[in-house]
Amino acid sequence: MATGLEEAGFGLLGVPRPPDTTELERQAGVLESLGRAQASVAGDGARAFRLGGANTGAASDALAEHVSGQDGVLRRSTAQAQLASLGAGAAQVAWNAVKWAGRILVGLAGIAGLAALTPQGRALIRPLLRPVAQRMQQWLLTATRFIGRIYTRLAERLRGTPAKAARTAAMRAGNSTNEATMSMNWAGKRLSEVETHVRSARDTLRAAYAHNRTDAATIARLDAQGLANHPYLDDMTKRKLQGQGRRLQQIERQLSRHSAEHLDDARRHVDEGLGIARANGLDASDLNGVRQQVSDLTFQRAEMADRAWSARMDINGPFEIQDMYRIV
Repeated sequence: MATGLEEAGFGLLGVPRPPDTTELERQAGVLESLGRAQASVAGDGARAFRLGGANTGAASDALAEHVSGQDGVLRRSTAQAQLASLGAGAAQVAWNAVKWAGRILVGLAGIAGLAALTPQGRALIRPLLRPVAQRMQQWLLTATRFIGRIYTRLAERLRGTPAKAARTAAMRAGNSTNEATMSMNWAGKRLSEVETHVRSARDTLRAAYAHNRTDAATIARLDAQGLANHPYLDDMTKRKLQGQGRRLQQIERQLSRHSAEHLDDARRHVDEGLGIARANGLDASDLNGVRQQVSDLTFQRAEMADRAWSARMDINGPFEIQDMYRIV
């Protein structure tokens, strides 16, 4: 029951389900382990170097420069240990922040799902709950972008290959954008088919109204209910419309989860790549192109979600949430 209400609530709020924080937690653990390993290398190297301190000669001097010099192994190991430890702390903070925001979004989705059970509650979703959820979603995106920039700079210091990192970010952003496009194409094709069924039912009703000389007041009252229960439509048409209503639920889930997640991934990779490019004076034309594509797709996804919601209301009527999740 709760999970179903949450899924419906995310669709009503127009925001995707929060990201899984398991990967952030894993990254914190990996960085912490890396920091310990580098610190151990530095400590063991320093002890070994002290043991050979009595050696003399050109070979000993070259070894000392290689190990303890300005760019020596010990300095690099110590620096990487500090960077990894810093990254581990940042990852831990990020994990807690994203997890906290995600819990709030899940709670808002549950409230929206419950509110949709009554006409009075549904009237409050758009003006009250949706703006709060969208602000929280925007905060979450801002936080993850900030975290992404931290990781980008950390990766630059650990890898030392900013140009390659920028290209990798652009490639990953492009892959995520392509996945989002395919997901939305799937949803768009099926949404158009559902809308065709709705238009056909409306055309049938207009003809029936004219044939029966239905007065305007009766037409207004009948149009306020769902097509799937309309008395002027035959049973076969109603069953087909009910099937289209279930199809719309799948479309909405596709848009609010699969498509939105790929767009979030693409946006995050673009931001990472642009951060690298700005910090190192690299050409960012490819990344800017992907960013515009992501922006266009985000707008299209929002439009499609609104169309799907309107079509589902046309088919099932204002009490479709209550019909889906009966309280016994």
